[in-house]
Amino acid sequence: MNLAVLGLFANSYSAVSGGLILTIAHGFVSAAMFLLIGVLYDRYHSRLVSHYGGLARVAPLFAIVFIIFSLANLGFPLSYNFIGELSIIMGLTQSSIAYGLVGLFGVLTSVIYVMWLANRVLFGDIATNYIVQFYDLHVREFVCFTMLFTPTLMLGVFPDYLEVV
Repeated sequence: MNLAVLGLFANSYSAVSGGLILTIAHGFVSAAMFLLIGVLYDRYHSRLVSHYGGLARVAPLFAIVFIIFSLANLGFPLSYNFIGELSIIMGLTQSSIAYGLVGLFGVLTSVIYVMWLANRVLFGDIATNYIVQFYDLHVREFVCFTMLFTPTLMLGVFPDYLEVV
């Protein structure tokens, strides 16, 4: 969201438009990420990253959904976040190369954090014994994730469908 705010206050049409796009995209992706954390908390009553590890072995569908939304959160191509981040960085570099580098540094920092988080939660050794009893996503949870993923993908492929500015 720092990149979106930076884009909204930039002196460029592309950056402001990208800031609005990224704000809308953030609504879909962050809702899914909070729902993923809610799924973990509902099953284990813990939000500590150190309590999790190796979830990809016992819950492959959860791992796939987690990776998909993590990549969308990073602004991976074919996601609506990618359109917003690209527009913001292009608009910032039109104003000043230094502003563009600041925005790019923020994006790279978030990439490092999200990849560390996904690696820590999904892969490696199973952190605790009760993780073995993990139940994969229920149908209602999968439907919720599908409803959040569909606009993220559709607006990423067809960004002109929702004209922001």
